[in-house]
Amino acid sequence: MTVSSHSGQGAEAEAFYTQVGRALQEWSQVEDYLFQIFCEVCGIRDGVKAAAVFGSIVAFDARLRVVDTLMRLELKGTEHLPVWSRLAARLAKFYKKRHELAHFSVMTKKTGMPDGTQKVRVEFQPFYSMASAMTGRNKTLSSSEIELRIRHFEELREAVWYFATVFIQKRTPQLGFRLREPDLIRQLRTLDAQTPEAPAPPPQS
Repeated sequence: MTVSSHSGQGAEAEAFYTQVGRALQEWSQVEDYLFQIFCEVCGIRDGVKAAAVFGSIVAFDARLRVVDTLMRLELKGTEHLPVWSRLAARLAKFYKKRHELAHFSVMTKKTGMPDGTQKVRVEFQPFYSMASAMTGRNKTLSSSEIELRIRHFEELREAVWYFATVFIQKRTPQLGFRLREPDLIRQLRTLDAQTPEAPAPPPQS
């Protein structure tokens, strides 16, 4: 069997690259909306200064901890706090899954068949290295698994934006900003309020 990673791998490989682009775009918006929440709750009214502070926090896990701390102060005693707590835990969880999509290789595996032909298989492998391949510890993700992550990222994007709009509506009621509760928020709200998920910090970048 031969294994290679290079350009010109065909339509199946290109489909993986397209999926990763879609997934990372969705996650990028998640982080943009997290910044919007930070701007609403940090008390810094100068947008440029708020951006400078947030931008100086490089790692996502640190940004999430900062926003979570501010949100716990801002939402204390409200019905929104347990929902936010569960959402923050979910963001930490899916950041790990986003990380797998940001560091990967698309590998082409060719296996010789008894009839002299070759069986070609294209695999998406997060955190690929020659050492992991040689020891058989490399992980693979299918196209359907990546597609599922994209849907999860879309849900997170909508949920984070929901919390941003809660504060925008509160700050500027005269604008009549419409507050739409997405499906994920409704799901998190229906969980047992006595057992909210506690945010777990994601791994360092």
